[in-house]
Amino acid sequence: MKVRVNRLGQLRYYSPDLVVVREPHEDLRQAETRPCLIVEILSESIRQVDLTYKAHDYLSLLSLQGYLLVDSEERAAELYRRTPNG
Repeated sequence: MKVRVNRLGQLRYYSPDLVVVREPHEDLRQAETRPCLIVEILSESIRQVDLTYKAHDYLSLLSLQGYLLVDSEERAAELYRRTPNG
């Protein structure tokens, strides 16, 4: 499932490794705009993309409660969670 974000007034579409939603769109062909959890598996080729501008774009989604980065090479994971203060 693709995720749609708005960056600097332009729509961007990403394909995370896993997207969790509470209320999916009726039309599954549409991009998701209200994910509650996004998971990305880091790879050498796009590690910096996932850690920089994609992270910033995902975290701008008000519905997002967690962004999980899984590093299979380091056997580690990092979870960003939205707190009550934002």
